[in-house]
Amino acid sequence: MLFLVLFVSLLSSSYCLQAEIAVVVEPGLRECFHQYLISGLNMETDYQVISGGELDITYWITTPSNRILFTETKKQGGQFQFKSEETGEYRFCLDNSFSRFAKKQVFFYLSSNDDFIDPNFPQSAVDSLNHAAKDDLGDLTDKLSNFQDLFNRVNTNLERAQHVQKLFQVYELSDRSHLEDLFVRVNFWSIINILVMVLVGAIQVFMIRSLFEDKSKIGRVLRGDVAQTKSRLGL
Repeated sequence: MLFLVLFVSLLSSSYCLQAEIAVVVEPGLRECFHQYLISGLNMETDYQVISGGELDITYWITTPSNRILFTETKKQGGQFQFKSEETGEYRFCLDNSFSRFAKKQVFFYLSSNDDFIDPNFPQSAVDSLNHAAKDDLGDLTDKLSNFQDLFNRVNTNLERAQHVQKLFQVYELSDRSHLEDLFVRVNFWSIINILVMVLVGAIQVFMIRSLFEDKSKIGRVLRGDVAQTKSRLGL
């Protein structure tokens, strides 16, 4: 099930979009995230497989006219920047249909620093944000434009820093999952090798002891006693 966090911030009456998804894609299935965008937005998207199988997923983006904008097949993660050329609902899909048994846990991020108001966002929340930008003296946007421009740049840099920190966390989780998987595999094959060595050693000890036992059938075969007996009997 998709977990969506939509963040709309107000600085100098401008709004920016950030969307984060933490999703588990079951084997043989795909999960798609739909987002309404207007034309002319500079968008950035990232995805990273955290755990599951070979840490790979197929990812693609389609425009409102069903044109494939970007696609990657069986990748652990990637980053893509694009400028929306159409207005409408874009689709971002994580496809695990090629996997039969392994489910994938994927982190997905979508953002734009351009001015944008999602029409699906409640208008009451937008009005309350607009009201917060005014006081009894009038519209603060007209009086503090220099400070607001500075705040916009600071906000953009902070969002970028936060995004990079989250990516580092995702990379750390991915590496940890990969190391734990290697740890399980190394332990499994180490146990198999030990059991094989013990079995081979036991067989060798048994065969050597059989060489020195007169009543052992295996010992007589190894020493060639059966062939000598047959030759004496003329068989």
